[in-house]
Amino acid sequence: MLDWGTILLKLGEEVPAEAFNRCLKTLQAWEDDGALVLFAPNAYNRGVVVKAHLPRIRELRGGLVKVQVGASPKEEALGPLRAGAPSRASSVPTTKLAAAKTFEIFVPSGCNKAALKSAQDMADGRDCEPGILVLHGPVGVGKTHLLCAIGHLALQMHPNWVVECWRAHSFMAYFGGAFRKSAAEGGAAAERLRQSLRAIDVLLFDDAHLIVQGNKPRMQEELRRLVDVVLEQGGRMVLASKLHPNEFPHHSDEDLRARLASCLNVRLHIPGRDASARILAQMVENMRAGLRLRPEIVECILDESSSMPGWEGNCRQLEGSVRSVLQAAKANGWKVTKKLVRGALRVSPAAHRPIALDDIHAEIAHYYQVSSGDVRSKRKTQALVRARHMGMYLARQLTNCSYADIANAWGNRHHTTVKSAYDRMDAQVKKDRNAAHEARRLQVRIKARASQDKPPQLLDSAA
Repeated sequence: MLDWGTILLKLGEEVPAEAFNRCLKTLQAWEDDGALVLFAPNAYNRGVVVKAHLPRIRELRGGLVKVQVGASPKEEALGPLRAGAPSRASSVPTTKLAAAKTFEIFVPSGCNKAALKSAQDMADGRDCEPGILVLHGPVGVGKTHLLCAIGHLALQMHPNWVVECWRAHSFMAYFGGAFRKSAAEGGAAAERLRQSLRAIDVLLFDDAHLIVQGNKPRMQEELRRLVDVVLEQGGRMVLASKLHPNEFPHHSDEDLRARLASCLNVRLHIPGRDASARILAQMVENMRAGLRLRPEIVECILDESSSMPGWEGNCRQLEGSVRSVLQAAKANGWKVTKKLVRGALRVSPAAHRPIALDDIHAEIAHYYQVSSGDVRSKRKTQALVRARHMGMYLARQLTNCSYADIANAWGNRHHTTVKSAYDRMDAQVKKDRNAAHEARRLQVRIKARASQDKPPQLLDSAA
């Protein structure tokens, strides 16, 4: 029987270099009573080895070969840190990387293509200056997925790297507990954390916006110091946040805002109709391997989902819809029909007061992240023109107001301006699926706003 070193040499001559370095070279070997046990760094790596290489490995070995996830007993005896690295026993509790969230199942589209490329560059060891990436965007656009994918790829390509994932609430709990004991203990905790960072090659930090949204000056100061350590040592750090650093509240740490704003900031957007369909199909494949939904079923799921109150169109809501449909399909022998989809996703309509033009104004301003005053102004930037035209179109669709009434509400314009905007947007919605998806999503949000008892809140300043 051949030992693992000899087997690895033979595989190096047969397997392409990239696959060899990413999958086979990362394996650790252990002899267990005549059996060769290979330890993969994560579940994804193990799956690739078992599917593509295990038969050949067994053939070369001439005996029993097992593939498991974890570290070999020899490596575990050495401890989780590299030689000479300081202890991380007092560091922030780490979050386990979700095994299913890899680059392979991330669906690229125009709304996330730049973020995907930046994340891949950060993970595979290429030169990244200054070494800090900020992924920002609304909930459910794939920020956490990319964080996990970066961690998995970094570990596959660089098995000796130390990769840690922290969440903002764990970070705050760590410091909050230390500073509640005493200022001295808090200072010692901060120093231990900075020392531990020197052992980390890639630090993934999720929900960074939570630290700046509240009045937590000490937490913000410590996060800024960690960013400084990464910059000084040439390390790598990826932060996920709902907000761009320039959108941080005015009371947040000015130095932290400036440092993060100077780094690479990439925005992810809510996917459009076509991208949502591809993402939905990928989710179905991940949750139920081998199940393929017909295009008309995918469209039906999107239509029924977008009619739900509070629908935002993000990937987390799509995931919830897919789970509901698959649960219903399981009880139906995995036969997915439009009737089944409608039964699984349809909710009873909520009673709402008549929709007012202020409802539309408020939702348009919130959705397009502009001020209500700008919507009514004479400014003609591309974003404002789009917001105005969509608002005028929806006002005619959802209310009984005349063109003249809408024109007065939109900055005392002439009624022919509203009619022209309506005709233009109506034609676009009929021929452009993404525009139709956007209009449908806004209609749901406006109706949900009208179902609330409290009056609409207009956005008086740009978000």
